[in-house]
Amino acid sequence: MADTHVRREMSITHDDFLRTLPGAMGDIPHTVSGSRITSEEDGKRLEINLSPEGERDAGSLELPVTFVDMDFSGFSEQQVNEFFVRFDHYYQRGGG
Repeated sequence: MADTHVRREMSITHDDFLRTLPGAMGDIPHTVSGSRITSEEDGKRLEINLSPEGERDAGSLELPVTFVDMDFSGFSEQQVNEFFVRFDHYYQRGGG
């Protein structure tokens, strides 16, 4: 099981990210300390770090920007993929 690092650029504030986090984590126990989220269980470790909040100018709109760094240790590739199925579902933004 190799360590996996994933970096995502998300259009979200820290408050919104943390509000959605419990659903996205499902039954994975975790702790939040400021902009750092950690989980350790059964030899697996997940660390999520949120960058300082930024803004992106999109014409007449200013959108929040947060880079989310996720480090998985002790997870199989399949487990990481399964994590992102749930994570992406919870953080999916609708448009239209």
